[in-house]
Amino acid sequence: MNYYPNVIARSLARKSTNIIGVLVMGTTEKAFQHPFFPEILRGVASVAYKNEYKILISSVTDMDEQRKIVNDLTQSGITEGLLILSSGVNDPTIPYLKEIQFPFVIVGRLITKTKLTGLIMTMFQ
Repeated sequence: MNYYPNVIARSLARKSTNIIGVLVMGTTEKAFQHPFFPEILRGVASVAYKNEYKILISSVTDMDEQRKIVNDLTQSGITEGLLILSSGVNDPTIPYLKEIQFPFVIVGRLITKTKLTGLIMTMFQ
C-alpha cells in the first residue's frame, strides 16, 4: 500500500507544521557560491531531519522583498521559526520578529546593543 499522510492535514490536526524557514540574504546564486551558506545549510538540514523538521529556504535581494517574505512566513503559519543568515545591522526584521514574539536565530553578524540570541561564525583558513 502506497499511503502517505497529507502533511497539511496533519499539521492542522497537530497545530504544528514542523517547518523552519531559512532566510538567505542576496540572490540564491551568490549565496551558494560562498562556502559559509552551504555548510550552515548542511548542518541545519541534518539536525532538522533528525528532529522530523523540514526546512524552507527563501532568498531575498532587498528590504522590501525581505519584509514581504518574512510577513508571509510568520503570519501564514507556514513556519514555526526563522533562521536568518547574515542579517544587516539595522535590519528592520529583527524588531518586527521580537514584537510579534516569533522564534528566530540570526547567523552571521554580531548585532550589539540588543538582547538577542545569535550564532556568530568566524571563518579561518
